Formats: sequence, C-alpha cells, structure tokens
Amino acid sequence: MYNRLLNTAGYNVGSDYASNPFDKFGLAGLKFSSYTGEWKYYDINPCQSGEEQVTATNFGEFYEGRLGVSMSTYEKVNNTTDVRTKEYARGRMSALWKAMTNNFSNMFVGIAKGLVALTLALISISLSDLTELVGFGQQVQENMLLSFYRNIFSSCSTDDALHGRLLNLSRIN
Repeated sequence: MYNRLLNTAGYNVGSDYASNPFDKFGLAGLKFSSYTGEWKYYDINPCQSGEEQVTATNFGEFYEGRLGVSMSTYEKVNNTTDVRTKEYARGRMSALWKAMTNNFSNMFVGIAKGLVALTLALISISLSDLTELVGFGQQVQENMLLSFYRNIFSSCSTDDALHGRLLNLSRIN
C-alpha cells in the first residue's frame, strides 16, 4: 500500500537496480518487534547459486558449540543464561501480553509509515509537472493554448481594438 503510493508519486521503489535501501524496499517490511531472544544470522553470497549462496554464521551466539534446541532441565530453568529458556519460563500470559503490545506498537508504526508515505507523495507531486501527472502531453498543451488564443484572446483583442476605434471616432465628432 505504502509503496504503491510512493510509485504513484514518482518514486521508483522496488527497482532491481536500486542504489540504496529506500529505492529497493521503500517502506515495506518496517515492523516493530519486542523479541528479546536471539536471531539466527546468515551470510548471503549473491555471487553463488543454490545451497552455497546461504551459509549460517555464529554471530550472536552466547557461547561456542551451542545446540540449536534449548536443553535446560526443569530445575535449571530459572538459573539459565539461555534466552530461549527464559522466554519459555515466563509463561503463556507473558507471550500473549508481548504479542498484544507488539500489535499495538505496529499499529502506531503503520500510522507513522502512512503519514511518511503521504508526505513524501505530496512533496513529490508538488515538485513535479502536474500536467504530466494528470496526463496532458506536450501536444495537448499546445492545442489547448492555441484554442485559448484563437477563441478567447483573439476575440477579446479584436473587440478591444474595435471599441477603441469607435471611442476615438466618437471623441472626434
């Protein structure tokens, strides 16, 4: 929704040859998260293909040789340093409350994204050629000005000239 508004305003969001993240992604994907656990980081090599393109890294691990699954026993749950176990020990109501606050926060982030997209669109539209945006091409503009000149300005100028001559003739007599 936000990127369509930006594309309408003249931004080239979503192009494959973008030079910065805003041109590549626009406002899509911006979300708030209160997740305090770990993230799994991957190294993506765009020059490779297939399974060789993505490899897991150990960035963000608490200690060397950590298993992928939490292995804390029941009596060690409260004393563990494993963030996954601590999240589990807080219980379901904590997870539910965190999910509700995330949704509430994302509602405000969505409103802010909408305002930013609308502001960027209005700035872009105000600095662009409105006739091109509406669909008037160069030929239409020339024809419109020519018809204004022939219909309005020419008749007004001949009426003014004729009126001026009659006024001069009335002063002479």
